[in-house]
Amino acid sequence: MDNKIHRERYTGILAKLYDGLFDNFTEDIDFYTNLGRKINTPILELGCGSGRLTLPLARAGCKVIAIDKQQDMLNILKDKMKKETQEVRKNIQIVKKDVQKFKYSFGYKFELILLPFNLFSHLVTQKDQLNSLENIHKYISDKGLLVIDLNLPNVKEMIKEDGKIKFFYNISNTLKKTIVEYYCPKYNFSNQTEEVSIIIEELSSDGTVKKFFTKDILCFVFPREMKLLLELADFELADVWCSYKGEKFNYKDSPEFLIYLANPKIKN
Repeated sequence: MDNKIHRERYTGILAKLYDGLFDNFTEDIDFYTNLGRKINTPILELGCGSGRLTLPLARAGCKVIAIDKQQDMLNILKDKMKKETQEVRKNIQIVKKDVQKFKYSFGYKFELILLPFNLFSHLVTQKDQLNSLENIHKYISDKGLLVIDLNLPNVKEMIKEDGKIKFFYNISNTLKKTIVEYYCPKYNFSNQTEEVSIIIEELSSDGTVKKFFTKDILCFVFPREMKLLLELADFELADVWCSYKGEKFNYKDSPEFLIYLANPKIKN
C-alpha cells in the first residue's frame, strides 16, 4: 500500500481513480441535457472534474463552460476530448478556476448554472458556501436557473454508519479495471461535517492490486438551511425535487439526494 496520505483526493493517480469510480454513473445525464437544450446561452458547469457530465452535454449539442480548480481532473477531461469529434470539442471551453472566487469575463450572463453531483458538500464552511453562491449570482441572468444537486442528510442512518467501514465498486470503462473504494465516515453533527478515511483499490485483469489511502472532508446541509443560504445570496428557491424525473420533494420522506432549483430574486 502507498502509505502516503493523499489529502488532495482529486490530484495525481487519485484523480484517475476517482474518474474510474464514477464513469458509469449516468442517472443524471438526461435531466441535465434536457435543461441545457431549453436555453440560449452556454451552460456554466461548476466542478466539472474529468467531464463525466460535460462530455454528454457537449455531445447533445450544448455549449459548456467547464470550470474546476483541479488541474489533474481537467487534464483527464482534455485527454477525453481528444477522442471526440471536432464539433463536440468546440462545444467545450475549459476554465481553471475556484468556484468560490472565480472571476472571468464571459461577455454574457448564463441562463443555466450547474453545481451537480454533490459538489456543494465540498464547500465545508458557511463562509465557503455563501462566497460561492454570491459569486455565482454575478454570472447568472435575470431569469436564469441555478441547479444544486446535493445529498440529503439522513441522521438516523448517519448515526448507524458513524465509524463503520462501507464500500462500493465500479468496473471502469475508462480504465478497463475494477475500482473499489472502502470508506469510513466520522460525523461531527455540531459542525455538520463528515471526515472520511478512504482506501481505494485498483484491480487489474492480471490480478494486480494497487491500494491508495486518502482522506476527505465534506459538509452536510439540510433543506431549510439551503433555502436560507440561497436567500442570503439573493436567490429565490423555486422548487426542490427528489429525483431526476422531476418528482417534487414533500419534506416528509428521506430520499438519497435533493435537487434545488433557484432563480435570482426579482429586483423591484
